[in-house]
Amino acid sequence: MKNSKLYYLIFTLVFLGACTTDPDVNEDASITDESLTVVSARGVTCDNALNGPSSVQANSTRSYSVTPISPTTNPSSIQWSTDTPTMTIASGQGTTNVSVSFSSSFNGGNLTVSINGGVCQTIKYISKNGICTDDCGDNFGGSYGVTSSYYIYPAESFDVSCVANGNNLRMFVSPATVPNRFTIKNSSGSVVASSGWIGTANYPGPWGFSLSSGATNLNFTKTSNTYTLTVETATPPNQTDSWSASLTCQ
Repeated sequence: MKNSKLYYLIFTLVFLGACTTDPDVNEDASITDESLTVVSARGVTCDNALNGPSSVQANSTRSYSVTPISPTTNPSSIQWSTDTPTMTIASGQGTTNVSVSFSSSFNGGNLTVSINGGVCQTIKYISKNGICTDDCGDNFGGSYGVTSSYYIYPAESFDVSCVANGNNLRMFVSPATVPNRFTIKNSSGSVVASSGWIGTANYPGPWGFSLSSGATNLNFTKTSNTYTLTVETATPPNQTDSWSASLTCQ
């Protein structure tokens, strides 16, 4: 009888020990929300946000960023990768912001950012979007009805995000008669193309004593998703101004 009680006591202690877990140790976690999967190492909360479009067009470039939070608020290493050769890290490797290029044969894939050697790893699935909307092919124009004055039109913004970096862009610009100066700047505010003063004038102005030139093309290489077109004029005493422009993407 004593032996039976002893065996029962040993069995109970062993059983309870096998069912006891350390409350300070968490199991590996995987959280999926549509295209985003966040994976954490044991005992680490890892919900760094991976920002950027989940659907893109082939033959385009898009920007993505990650916002590290505790315990990787100040990461010692950041590594971006993809699981398909049709997605490449174009620039920004090792930083929180990258540009990702999608080739003409892109058909979907995963973008992964690994922080501190994989302590935190965020995976975003990016799908192919067959339709991309931007301002390629659009027309622009303006008019100014005050005579004898210099005027800068409000800047016209245009989006070329569906075009791959390195492709050629062309803005055809045309003054009606009164001279205009057309200037294109990228998203950083740097001038990428300028027409100088063009138009017709038999009176002096910023262009000199007179001017006689017509419409022209402003050609530049795509390095930014957005640009602005700025147009200036200097009207004579008896004329108002108007102009037109059209954007072509190649």
